[in-house]
Amino acid sequence: MKEDDKMPQPAKSAKLRLLQKNPNKKNTKILKQQAEAEERIRMKSDEINAPSK
Repeated sequence: MKEDDKMPQPAKSAKLRLLQKNPNKKNTKILKQQAEAEERIRMKSDEINAPSK
């Protein structure tokens, strides 16, 4: 592996990128829109029931 080769970075949510002060310098307006969209599609954990035996 060469020095300039970099390993791929794992995907992070838009909300996490905003909390980390936007290290990749992406447009904060777009990141806020993405964070809102991610929140809308997130599955509610209180609606999940444990499997019955």
